Amino acid sequence: MRSFNRLSLLSLLFIILSSMLTITCRKAEEEQFAERGAAEPSAPARNKVLVTFIFGVSFMLQENDWQPLGIGDYLQGGDTVKVAENSYCELQFGDLAAVRIEANTIFTIEELFLESGAGNIVSNISAGSVLYKVGKLRGDQKFDIKTMTAVMGVRGTRFGVRVNENGGTLLAVKNGALQIMPASVAVDRLMAKLPEKEERVLELLQKIGDSAYTVAAEQEILITGQAFRETEASFKKLEELVDSIIAEMETTISEEQLRLLDQRVEAVIQSVAVSVAPPVELSEESRKALEAIEGIRMINIPDVASGTEQPELLAITLRVEPEDAEILLNNRYLGKGVVSGIFNLGEELSFVMQRQGYLEKTLELTVAEDGLFEVKLEKRKEVPFQQAPAAEISITTLPGDALILINGESVGRGRFNSTFPVGKELLVEVSRDGYEDKELKIIVTEEIRDYEVSLDLLAVVGSFSLSPAALAGELYVEANKVIGVDAEGTIVLADIMGAVQRRISLGENTGYNSFPLISGQRAYFIGKERFVVVDINSGELVNSLPVESGAAYNFGRRVAIFNNRGIFPDNDKIKVFDLNSGDLTAEIKIPDGSIMSPQVQNERIIMVNKKGIVLKIDEQGGFDSIIPTGSLKDSPLFSVLFDDLIFLSSSTGSVVAVDLVEGEVLWQQQLSLPAENFCTLTYGESGLYALYGDVLFALSLESGEELFKPINGVSAPPLYSAGKLFLGRYEGRFDKARLDVVNAATGVIEKSLLLEENITTTPLLWEEKLLVGTEGGKVIIINPAGIK
Repeated sequence: MRSFNRLSLLSLLFIILSSMLTITCRKAEEEQFAERGAAEPSAPARNKVLVTFIFGVSFMLQENDWQPLGIGDYLQGGDTVKVAENSYCELQFGDLAAVRIEANTIFTIEELFLESGAGNIVSNISAGSVLYKVGKLRGDQKFDIKTMTAVMGVRGTRFGVRVNENGGTLLAVKNGALQIMPASVAVDRLMAKLPEKEERVLELLQKIGDSAYTVAAEQEILITGQAFRETEASFKKLEELVDSIIAEMETTISEEQLRLLDQRVEAVIQSVAVSVAPPVELSEESRKALEAIEGIRMINIPDVASGTEQPELLAITLRVEPEDAEILLNNRYLGKGVVSGIFNLGEELSFVMQRQGYLEKTLELTVAEDGLFEVKLEKRKEVPFQQAPAAEISITTLPGDALILINGESVGRGRFNSTFPVGKELLVEVSRDGYEDKELKIIVTEEIRDYEVSLDLLAVVGSFSLSPAALAGELYVEANKVIGVDAEGTIVLADIMGAVQRRISLGENTGYNSFPLISGQRAYFIGKERFVVVDINSGELVNSLPVESGAAYNFGRRVAIFNNRGIFPDNDKIKVFDLNSGDLTAEIKIPDGSIMSPQVQNERIIMVNKKGIVLKIDEQGGFDSIIPTGSLKDSPLFSVLFDDLIFLSSSTGSVVAVDLVEGEVLWQQQLSLPAENFCTLTYGESGLYALYGDVLFALSLESGEELFKPINGVSAPPLYSAGKLFLGRYEGRFDKARLDVVNAATGVIEKSLLLEENITTTPLLWEEKLLVGTEGGKVIIINPAGIK
């Protein structure tokens, strides 16, 4: 464990304060705290985990002894953290994820590899509970969680894992999705034993992985110790058979062995289905526990390997008297008495400190240096009311942390009650970020009155200008930075509050169909004349190479990542390049050329040539499969992958579904278009959605039949989420520009939000909010729950 030098002294001070305030610490633990010296200085490293926040007391296991943990400390693979009672700490894994380790929890980082665009993280929870905030994983990035009874795989989500006293594992998902399997069913361990050539055995074992429960948003699942034991027996029989097959690898595997293996695989799948109950709706207890995820912060972590200007990290500790006063940061509850955290230089912080019977205080500061702030709350003066009679007034707010003002004076949050003289006039103002303010005028009567003030969610919770030109393509959020691209070819980086940090010109107009791929610290763009690589931190041009002109540009050529390298189309070939330098490393010839951007699936490049033939291309340029479609000849194409299917659309309105495993066309649909037009495809469980110009067609995934009548006046490709389509609609065709929420199966508009400008980017779902770019260069932040 290492921490950078500037934080060491402050971390030590915080730990000493915490040990004084936390009554659960044993005397021996307090002595350990006092003996802790300054950590050896080391440069911040992206390939380590940073301790960003501590409330109460936490420890790290070193040489079989629990040593105190402080803010600014770095952890690495193999490290174990223990959090004491009435405490919690937060860790950040580069720009990939942040976790909150809650009280009475033991948490181990089993594997840790963090690099730009790559990563492998495996954590283990021995006891207690952990809340996770994981960004969208890219490429080969992997984030797994283990407990004594379960293993979980993550693809970018918000969730919590709790290990109960008898070893059972409860997984509760706020949004996103995870796959979970009893820990006794160690499929990866078996597959690792097998040589790659034994594909038939691997395919059978993969059936177990494919049968894992998927726990979706607003669901939870419990894997008990009994389920672990019941599935362990059937898996042990399977493992014994696999071991015997491996021992006989020099001879050909018999059909009888494969049949027996298939039977035992099915037995394992059946034992899991019988022993583990399927996911259910979130309980109120889980729902309440998951609310704390929104308070987990992500800061900009330095990456010394990039060689660019790095964000500076500073430590802030806040100590409040009385010791049980509540502390809120930017309207999020942190803890009581003493809190300490790591923040970025220049970050705006608003602390609120409150306790019943005391006047609330606010501390506003811009982070400029390490600091210890001490605040003492003043007792509220009890002014006896001489007038008689008097009556009691009680005010309760929803949400429960809304600020209450009475006649302009803050009286607390969530709930307030006091006695006032009869006839007194009170102006009650209730407010909270993300909600509409409300006022309540009260004239006190002799009756005791209880008032409940329920605030309505705001639909538009923020907006800021990113560019003077229209935004195009997609928005990205990386490490609390918003990245957008305008139609004139400029990449713009801003913080989540809208402060523009950098503008990078790509050197040519992007239009609305071509836009960069953002991966790690690089942006890759292919336009009409050049292929460009830029560093999004420094703004420097990394590489610029000429490309062949061709019709593909008019419909958007785009870059993809393949086996840790980049690829892009160049008419009759695919060019392969180094992700860091942008230098070309290879070319893959496409027979008869192509007018589409490549897709990547299972270590194969998927392309369709000008004769309408689907090609599966390996790394050496060989063809695994050749699938004729018949209807996609000589036409620019757009494509999306969904499991083992690829959906393709041409500029002439032909949409085709191809099964890449079976090597056959599932269906073809010819849409009625007034003229050729560029198309984008969006998919979800409800259907496939093809946007031609400003007309959106909805097709069945299974048959290609239209689900509902086409929707006109769509201003940008839609977002599909949880059975809904989020559509931008044009001003001019309607009274105003707007965002519609549409039932993805029926096409019925369920909600609508009027906007001042047309949406020109695909809506982005980020932390339960929608971010949309507009034709005026703005980013609008929308809370879907607030749309009426």
